[in-house]
Amino acid sequence: MGKMTIISFIILINFFFQPENVTIMQDKFPTYEGVISLPGKTKKELYLLLREWVSLRYNSAQNVIQMDDPEAGKIIVKGILTYNLSTKVPLMLNPVTYPNRNYHTIVFDLKDDKFKYKIEITEIESGTSFTPIMHDLLLPDPPLKPNGKPYKGLALESVLKTKKDHLDYTEQSKKDLIKELSNLGDKPKSDNW
Repeated sequence: MGKMTIISFIILINFFFQPENVTIMQDKFPTYEGVISLPGKTKKELYLLLREWVSLRYNSAQNVIQMDDPEAGKIIVKGILTYNLSTKVPLMLNPVTYPNRNYHTIVFDLKDDKFKYKIEITEIESGTSFTPIMHDLLLPDPPLKPNGKPYKGLALESVLKTKKDHLDYTEQSKKDLIKELSNLGDKPKSDNW
């Protein structure tokens, strides 16, 4: 009974805190897909808003935009998100912080009043050597060692914590991204600058 109450509560929280103009179609790592409605915006206006968003979000829009077709209403972005995570290492006083890279593709399909997005994470690299971890650590359950065998004991506990940290970060990044995209049409009423 307690588990059902907790699950129901989590579903309600997700329902009430999701922007009302967003319809989620697929919401499972590593692919997220949905539709964002911005009533009153033409396909051309949405195209310009998304181009501006890409230009502001990435260091070089020229390097990340792989397809840019305003007539068809399609933009494809291939980008890299860099982030740091910290982990507690036994026998060390301070947590160790290590760099990570999230490689992703975002496909935007535009129509008047709405656009569809598809975010696909293609790889996640971790550590100072930027070792790919998505297909052996993040996707399989249990996580697999480079030799293809599952982790055990204390190593498994550490790897599961690392997996949780990456998945939590990815989930929060996805939520932030969808929130940004759902607020594209919210421009200040005055341009007095």
